[in-house]
Amino acid sequence: MRWLALALGLLAGAPGAVSAGEADARLVKLETAWRDWYAAHRVGDTALAVAEDGALGLSLARDAAPGRAAPLASLSKAITAACIADLERAGLVSYSAALADYLPDAPEDLTVAQLLTHAGGVWPDGTQARMWDWVNDAVNRFDEATAAALARPLETPSYRYNNENYAVLGRVVEVVTGTGFEEACAERVFEPLALETPARNPRYGAFLPWGGWEMSAAEYALFADATFAGVDPGAFPSAPVGRGARYGMGALYFEAEGLRITWHTGLLCFGSIDGAGAYFVQVAPGPTVAVTFDGCPGEGALAALDQALLTALLR
Repeated sequence: MRWLALALGLLAGAPGAVSAGEADARLVKLETAWRDWYAAHRVGDTALAVAEDGALGLSLARDAAPGRAAPLASLSKAITAACIADLERAGLVSYSAALADYLPDAPEDLTVAQLLTHAGGVWPDGTQARMWDWVNDAVNRFDEATAAALARPLETPSYRYNNENYAVLGRVVEVVTGTGFEEACAERVFEPLALETPARNPRYGAFLPWGGWEMSAAEYALFADATFAGVDPGAFPSAPVGRGARYGMGALYFEAEGLRITWHTGLLCFGSIDGAGAYFVQVAPGPTVAVTFDGCPGEGALAALDQALLTALLR
């Protein structure tokens, strides 16, 4: 809701199509906003990338090489959703199908679309109590998370963000493809875009379908640009989250003033274990911005990143 209040305020009078000179000036503003942000907050290595129309306009890093793969945290969910979307196009999955069509032990009244949108009543989120134990785990834990989620009675269907929904979708991918989740999604999502850095993160890989991928900021910007820019969100499942915003296909979005803004934030912080996070925002028509960072900067720092990048994009 904080993000929406900020974005709605900035959208009033936001420019539509921009000239080449204005686009270049916007890149300068984005770089300045990012540099000011990391100078003001406790983050380690951080990278910024901007993509539009399938091409990179900017790729920078504070300390590490710009192409270094970094943990994506919850930005991993959009990868799982893109994998499911490819399976749907291939006729192997139906959004409207009962989950029990693929996982016989699943409730009959839970659908694939409801998992994609966190709107099926799967609650509470059992992963929150377990992820600490799964850090640095070489074993994929989404089977375990799936079993726990499906063993509980469903609550009243409504939007409630829950990692378990995407854990279950990871299991669906394996069942319908007959291969491992990592291999199946690499073939269907990364290879068509010729992406080279995506991989199972060695520290957080146990969370793969909901938070365990790593990728460079540059390649995530290209992925999100290809996945969300110019795509009609009405063609995919979505659920209302409030104030006109909706959640669909691993990201939030809303439309106003002739623009559609799609975004997501991810953060992995486990006490004394060094954390990591990522953020992306896509303005249609317009660019896609991705940021990765090491550390646990806190809610205030994430709000500042929202404000800095949105202001640079929309003003």
